[in-house]
Amino acid sequence: MMADSEKRAGETLAEYKERIEKLTGNMKAEKVNAIVTDLAAKHATEAGRETAKMLLKQLVDFDPETNKTIFKGLDGSATSLDLAGFESDLLNNPVFAPLLKANVNVDGGGNVNGNTSGSATSKQISRKDFDNMNQAQRQKFFSSGGKIVD
Repeated sequence: MMADSEKRAGETLAEYKERIEKLTGNMKAEKVNAIVTDLAAKHATEAGRETAKMLLKQLVDFDPETNKTIFKGLDGSATSLDLAGFESDLLNNPVFAPLLKANVNVDGGGNVNGNTSGSATSKQISRKDFDNMNQAQRQKFFSSGGKIVD
């Protein structure tokens, strides 16, 4: 403890600034990594997880001075989105569609998106639910024999 105190007492202003920058850089990296890892684990396929993390790291920033997370658009500019808004944009963004898990709800009778009619092997969804799917989810739905009903 005494050695640390003596070391800091002899520290120059430049060394102090360098130490603070390193600490804030570490804080920023930890915060961004936690958000990116959580989003990738929650929404990306196993095969697409690492790629999703690399892309997301370009869109998430953290300001240690204000303790605020900054979410960016694909053009790199800051947005006014919070985490929920960013997550919603991510799920509807065609750039990320190939990396995302299918968003299928199996409430009700066990069929796709809660459809309770027919047998469990019937794959039907409403037009509204289909419109809420991203391109990758639509492709997977159709390739597995799904049909849209009104």
